[in-house]
Amino acid sequence: LHLSLTLIHYHVTYPPTHVPFLSQVVEHCKKLQFRNVADFGAAELTLVQYLKNLDFINKITAVDIDRHLLNTHKHRCKPLVCEHLNKRDEPLNLSVLCGSVL
Repeated sequence: LHLSLTLIHYHVTYPPTHVPFLSQVVEHCKKLQFRNVADFGAAELTLVQYLKNLDFINKITAVDIDRHLLNTHKHRCKPLVCEHLNKRDEPLNLSVLCGSVL
């Protein structure tokens, strides 16, 4: 059993500034081949959109304290039509949780 945990903390103020950061997170996940990823402060579920396309990731847990924001953006977790056509080798377990990390 191999467990690894990488905590990445970020604060996004304007959408254009977070795209390069999200690309760096995805590249880091690719490099280390994480199978389970947790996004604390998931807010608009943007990182989930990037991560769910990585076939080697089996589990994504997105956590945020703002229920309204999660409800507004929960559609980003739904599979796209192309994801139904191109099946993954292993299923993706995606959880969106509302609550505090503390």
